[in-house]
Order: sequence, then structure tokens, then C-alpha cells
Amino acid sequence: LCSVTSRPAKYKDPLTDLPYATPGAFKLIREKYTEFLRKKGIDYGNVED
Repeated sequence: LCSVTSRPAKYKDPLTDLPYATPGAFKLIREKYTEFLRKKGIDYGNVED
């Protein structure tokens, strides 16, 4: 199931290993992941792409 929409997930983000069903869900996962890294003081560049 998609981590964002709870729909059946066809895809898995290779960076976070989270399942997602839509491009919007993927974008949200990456945005939240980037936010998490910044709060932890970790700079991995732009991982939202």
C-alpha cells in the first residue's frame, strides 16, 4: 500500500524504500525525507528529484 494515499502501490522509492502509488505521493515522500535530513543536520543535496 502507498505510504501516502493508502492505495495499492505500484512503485517503490529506491532512496527511502517506501511504496507509492502516484507522482504526487512520490513528491511528498521526497519532500518529507529532505525535511527530515535538514532537521538532522544532514546535507545530501537535492534528493527531491
